[in-house]
Amino acid sequence: MLIENGILKAYDGDMKNVVIPEGVRVIAGNVEDSDRGKHLQGVKTDGVFYFPFNACDSIETVIMPDSVEEIGPKAFEHCKNLRSVKFSKNLKKIGLSAFLGCEKFTEITIPASVTTIEQWAFDLIDIANFKFEGTLEQWDKVELSDETFKAYPVVNCSDGNIIA
Repeated sequence: MLIENGILKAYDGDMKNVVIPEGVRVIAGNVEDSDRGKHLQGVKTDGVFYFPFNACDSIETVIMPDSVEEIGPKAFEHCKNLRSVKFSKNLKKIGLSAFLGCEKFTEITIPASVTTIEQWAFDLIDIANFKFEGTLEQWDKVELSDETFKAYPVVNCSDGNIIA
């Protein structure tokens, strides 16, 4: 396990049912693909990028402690057997392509704390049920790219639905 300054850079635990350790604030990803990832400059060291989970076929579930505030770009991209994620209640940002191509991810519940969901975060997934734990008013304040939810015509919020 490699955790530096609250950034999870390497994980050596159970790779089927991943449990992120308490105290992790950021799950590393490819920061060069995201102009907003500048505060994660420590993720790149000597030309090495840290992707603790990217394209890992064995992952089925992920549990995050409430210390996690950000999921980096491409962090879980193409984890084709990932079925469910219990997000941190303090999660603020889901990075570019963070869950792109996670084919078995059919139901998602985003915590009300999320303020940013970057482009293609949930692309190439057939999500049957997309939930946001916050209100319609809170959802309106979430920073989304134009492409983020074009494939999902309905977002279920705690007080109603958003239909694209």
